[in-house]
Amino acid sequence: MLPVNLFLNSFKMLSLPPEVQFDVLKCLNFEQLFSLKQANHCFLNFIKRYEGGLARMEFFKLSLIDAETMDSQQPSPFAYIDLEPLDFEFLLDGQLLEKWKAAIAKSVPLFLHGVEDDITSVVQIDKAADKNPRHILKLPNIPKNLEEKIIVRCWLEQLFNCAFIQTEYVDVIFNPEMINLLFDNEDKISLKQFYGKSFALLVAPQARNDIIEIFLNFGLNRSVVYHKFVMLEGEISELHTNILFNIVINQRKKLPEVFFGYCDSSELYERIVEYITTSKDFSKMVSNVYLVYNSRNNVRLSDKAKNVQIKQLDGSPSTEYQIANIYNPKVKFLFVNAEQSGLYYTRIRKMEE
Repeated sequence: MLPVNLFLNSFKMLSLPPEVQFDVLKCLNFEQLFSLKQANHCFLNFIKRYEGGLARMEFFKLSLIDAETMDSQQPSPFAYIDLEPLDFEFLLDGQLLEKWKAAIAKSVPLFLHGVEDDITSVVQIDKAADKNPRHILKLPNIPKNLEEKIIVRCWLEQLFNCAFIQTEYVDVIFNPEMINLLFDNEDKISLKQFYGKSFALLVAPQARNDIIEIFLNFGLNRSVVYHKFVMLEGEISELHTNILFNIVINQRKKLPEVFFGYCDSSELYERIVEYITTSKDFSKMVSNVYLVYNSRNNVRLSDKAKNVQIKQLDGSPSTEYQIANIYNPKVKFLFVNAEQSGLYYTRIRKMEE
């Protein structure tokens, strides 16, 4: 690895083509990149432009929690993060200023809730699993002036530059409208996103359909998911079945693995089976799909299933079977119906030809 002081003592790197500079910067860890940004303004701008492909400070978990639940936990496992002072570099031009003032007048919230809008939410950051303190970022829920807008923007920028093993949203997300407003003057090439190995969205049964759609779009467009995308609600409606089905067949590039529940209706399962048997192109289909059920009675076994086998998986019985494509019988998908931790699920993945 190239040492940072090599860059600090020489500016030869600035004469290299951008793609070569980028390859060199990818060799540095987060702390080295941070030092380089502080030392040279040219590097600061370059790193900010391409930071999506560079090293990030890693934490275990990012979540949004109800501020009231914190008071009941004694002794307190929380430590508050000081919101100031902050260093920021962005241009608040006249056009953006007017948009911010309009948002302040409309009381646009930082968080979007599935059911209750009067909840005060805070950002919780866990540095390690099951280890205190849990760090709390108490941002203005409804920024009331330009100073609070700047504070929110700067801290969101910090979160975008981190990486999390888990990101979890229980009936609340960062409001996409607020993010769009705060970063309206940013380069559209570098979309502001939260980076996480897993994204989990848990939605209350009484949440409105339009809100759930916004929640799902937030997960797809404002999150970079390296491993699994989880969406659980009380019962998947017909409308949400359509949305989830389209995610399954179209989001391979974004999502390596999806978990959807609770699939107590057979519709999503049946639509996936129909797609597998009749489609001629699986290039966009998510590689690993899990359908989660509340009850064993809701687990399905298609009449198209072949090579059905009963096996043991983690000490519990499982049913393994295959479903083939009617146009190319060599194209087969492996289905596994199993139980884990009291939940029942079907795993679906394409078999190697």
